[in-house]
Amino acid sequence: MDDQITDLQIKVAFLENNIAELDGVVRETRDLLEGLMQELQSLREAVKSGDSTEKFDPDAEVPPHY
Repeated sequence: MDDQITDLQIKVAFLENNIAELDGVVRETRDLLEGLMQELQSLREAVKSGDSTEKFDPDAEVPPHY
């Protein structure tokens, strides 16, 4: 009976560690996503207002293989 309790305690400790690691990954992903969403919104606003910092000129762009 004591061995079963010990095994369960080990499994619970392992699962708690995994949950903590996954929580960290989810938090990092959320923060990254929020930052990307803010950047996307800024780009959308810049395009709508015509105030983009860089004007795209396709004739000035030379493909790397030329």
